[in-house]
Formats: sequence, C-alpha cells, structure tokens
Amino acid sequence: MEPRNAALRAAERMIVDEVAETAFSRSNMTALAPLMRDYQKYIQTSQVMNVSASKTTTTVEVECFVKRGELLRDGAELLSTGLVRPPTVLVLLTEHIASAETATCREGGAAEASLVKGFEDAKFDVVDRDILRAAIDEQDLVAMITGDLDAAKRLVRQTVADVVVLGESKTEAVREVASGNMLKNKGSVSVRIFRNADDKLVETLGQEAVVHSVDPLEGGQAAIENASQKLSKELVLYAIVAATSAPASHDIIVTIEKPGERSRFDSVLERLKAISTGDVEELFYSQSLARVRVAHDGSLAGLVDGLAAAKYDGSALETRQAVEHSVVVRFSQ
Repeated sequence: MEPRNAALRAAERMIVDEVAETAFSRSNMTALAPLMRDYQKYIQTSQVMNVSASKTTTTVEVECFVKRGELLRDGAELLSTGLVRPPTVLVLLTEHIASAETATCREGGAAEASLVKGFEDAKFDVVDRDILRAAIDEQDLVAMITGDLDAAKRLVRQTVADVVVLGESKTEAVREVASGNMLKNKGSVSVRIFRNADDKLVETLGQEAVVHSVDPLEGGQAAIENASQKLSKELVLYAIVAATSAPASHDIIVTIEKPGERSRFDSVLERLKAISTGDVEELFYSQSLARVRVAHDGSLAGLVDGLAAAKYDGSALETRQAVEHSVVVRFSQ
C-alpha cells in the first residue's frame, strides 16, 4: 500500500476508534475489537484535506463522517452478549392526554408500560418505579422528569438503577373534517437516557405515531403505544451503551425502609459519615423511605456491619439486601 493510502487508512481507523471509545469507554475497546477490524463499514464519507510528506513519514489531514448510530447499535449488541448480569433500568414517563389540563406520572401510562415491556423482553432488570412515586410529590416528580438537565440529574441520583430513562408522552387530537366526528390523534414520546454512575446524559430519542378514531382518549392511547413500540428497540440498545460504558465507581446507595422520624434518620446519616471512607449525600427522606449515596472504597461487608453495630434512637438496623453498590436496610421491630 502506498504511503498516502496507508496514512489515510490509519487516520480513518483512529477516528472510528475515538467515536467508539467516547461512546463505550476505553475499557470496552478490547471487546469491540471484532468491530474495529471492519472499521471502514462505519465511515460514511472521507475526504483528504491536506497531505504532507518527508523522506520517512506521510501525514494526512482527513475530514471523516462516521455512521455513529450504526456503530453504537453493533457495539451494544456485541457487548450485551458478554454482560455478567442483566443491567438494571428505571423508566419514568409523564403522560399528557389531549383532554387533560396537566401532565401526570402518579400511575404509569401507556408509553411507560410499553417501554418497560421492551426492557423486560430484552432481559433487563426493571426497577420498581412505585418507590420513587411514593416518596416524591407528584408535581415535584413531573418537574424533575420534564425539567432541565440539572433537575433531571437530581432525580437520577436518587435511583439505584444502572440506567435511568426519563421521558414525556403527549397526545394531540385534531378533527379531520369540521362537520365530521373522526379525529386524527398524534402521539409523541420523547426520552432521555442517563447513566447513573456519573449522571451522564447518554442520548435523547423520540418517536411519533398517528391513529384515527372517534374517541380522543382511545385514539391518543393507541398513538402513544404505537410510538413507544417504534422507539423501544433503539432505546434498549442505547441503554446497553449506557450500562456497559459506566466508569468505575465507589458509590454505594443505602436505602432505609420506613425510617420513621427525622431524628432517627439523622442518626443513621451520622453513623454513615463515621464509618464510610468518603462523602455521604442525602438523596431524599420521607417517613416511609429514605435513600443516601455513600462514597466508600472499603469493603461492603464492613459498611453493613458498621451500620448493624449501632443503635438509632434505641432501634437497630437489619440488612435486607447488600449487593455490589446497593444496600437495603430497615429497623428491626
């Protein structure tokens, strides 16, 4: 291969590698090697902007457009086969039907149910959404789901899932003929996919669908379901990208079931500060449920034993679950 072409191929390979590494992290590049060997299939266009040569080297400047979506889809499918455990995912969507005044999220609507089924079919471990719904006021929850990036990240940090999907579903009904009763119902679903380990927004996706009906509620629900079904497969792939690209983390989420009075919860916070190796952050508190993020690079067993060894307003804590980065405790009766 002549030096110019060899330099061009090397530059193209470097660009595709950089796109893959940005999406999946450097730690996954070995597993992605089979894709990278065929890197040229992911190049849409490539144009040489400049060439310079000396006796020993040839340097090229290249403008290259990469088929990022195709690369991410293939990478996600490859990495999913090597997962040790199913990723955990939390899905929360608001629903705003055309006839309603405001968006709601107290009960999962058609879009949320459809996307959850897609994750279950893909063997994800779907986290119980009702825990957050019970702990956070509905309007506050709607504001975080649909709000700006900082608001959404505050909600992401309160969860224990590897991947958090926050989104909105809306319907709009338009009468097709002024004198008729047939309606054109447009349903739209938009979601943001977050990586919990560092609160990173991985991708934003959306879909629309149209259903004709006489009943706006029935037609709107059907349109939302159709849009969600079209979105589901792509959403699952990007969720795999988020789950497999997570950086190493020492954070542990401690969930306290039925903490009761604030003073007792505060005593748990003080105990965690005393036995952990890093910062302790209160995520949320209610008398029925509380959650704390603990930066701890020591042993999980040591943290659990340290919690169990103390009394909190005269009560002891018992451990219900301690797995990887999640601990669930409750007060013994």
